[in-house]
Amino acid sequence: MEQISFLRDLLSQLPEMLRPTLVAKYFTSVPQRSEQALQFLRSFIEEKEQKLKDYGKDYPDKTETFLSWIVDEAQGEERSPIKLTNRILMLNFGAIHTGSSTFTHALYELSARPQYIPALREEVETVVKRYGLSKMGLIHMNKLDSLFKETLRLNGHGCLSVTRMALKEFTFSDGTRIPKGTIMSAASAIPHLNDEVYPDPKTFDPFRFAKIREKEGQGTSNQFVATNNDYLASGHGKHACPGRLFAANELKLMMAHIISIYDIKLEQNGVKPPNQWFGLSCMPNPHGSILFRRRRN
Repeated sequence: MEQISFLRDLLSQLPEMLRPTLVAKYFTSVPQRSEQALQFLRSFIEEKEQKLKDYGKDYPDKTETFLSWIVDEAQGEERSPIKLTNRILMLNFGAIHTGSSTFTHALYELSARPQYIPALREEVETVVKRYGLSKMGLIHMNKLDSLFKETLRLNGHGCLSVTRMALKEFTFSDGTRIPKGTIMSAASAIPHLNDEVYPDPKTFDPFRFAKIREKEGQGTSNQFVATNNDYLASGHGKHACPGRLFAANELKLMMAHIISIYDIKLEQNGVKPPNQWFGLSCMPNPHGSILFRRRRN
């Protein structure tokens, strides 16, 4: 992460035209990794290109995958195999690093509070018995859903959210002028630590949102994937993170599996290791250790 922070700062100091040719080529392994990925994807890309040429977009036995979508829609130079490969890698990076970070934060938080694990296990076992380990079952795991929502409330991916560029000049009612081209963000900690919205906001309560949903009914406004002005972990508005719906199911499946099979605890005297910050980005501590022991049935 220190290297990533250094490279980001270095890039910001260089003319834009030099960034892909100088820094990317000589200071990172991205070009080599792209070539390695292309070795795996080239045959799939060429096969889909040939089917498009022979049959059009509705070719026989077509499968709906991200690769097939981008091959269908790419135009001009974006259709080159290396460009398509880079799009796949960008999607994988966006999906994997945020999901793994969120899961690690949640695992740290839960391991530091083992008293909450029995209630989560009971919920998982009850729901699976009724619905199976299915999409409908995951929807009914309210406590597990709440664990991840509370995790991101206090351990977001960074201190800023809802980053936008002004496409035209705008003046707020108080006279604040935003010139065209200005990049703005919202400080997510302000609503996340607002005691008028979240009582005792600095305390990690894994069932905080489950209790709200129980009190207010089984609506969706306090689900992990829901966004609003007071919860910005996944952005807000029409450009909120589109992958959060898939990620929520992925994270809940993994945690349900772990707590069903293992007892877990923190090795560091039960104290969650502090988060690490790199500029505006927050990451779980890479030096923490969690002990796993298979449960005795």
